[in-house]
Amino acid sequence: MIAENQHPLNQPHGGADARPVAVVAGGLPADLRTFGSGKLIRQFLGGDLQDIPGVYEAASPITHITAGTPPFFLFHGAQDMLVPADQARDFRARLAEHHVESELYLMHLRGHITSFLTAGNAVEKATDFLIRHTEKRPE
Repeated sequence: MIAENQHPLNQPHGGADARPVAVVAGGLPADLRTFGSGKLIRQFLGGDLQDIPGVYEAASPITHITAGTPPFFLFHGAQDMLVPADQARDFRARLAEHHVESELYLMHLRGHITSFLTAGNAVEKATDFLIRHTEKRPE
């Protein structure tokens, strides 16, 4: 296992000093291995899943969850046709497997774009989540 501060994704910056206290993520494509190889993803990652599976794995946030992962507040449109809500559900389940605190706020009757444009209570709930976790932060 590679030490966190030596991990290639932390170079030249990162490691313990850059670790967030908590994270808010909306419409998160958490596992690109199950997301498909659409044009945008192929352009972003440089190829199809079957040709570069290691790149898809490395680019998938779900594969980087450990017991040391910070708490996550996830919000997602339940009607999201671009990034299925299962991406958020699966990510939260993986967080739970590692005993990482998380909340999932599914916004009914909202798609990918409308969940950001009309976030409603998600902003308030996410703000409360961040405040709770920054108050817990050690000095």
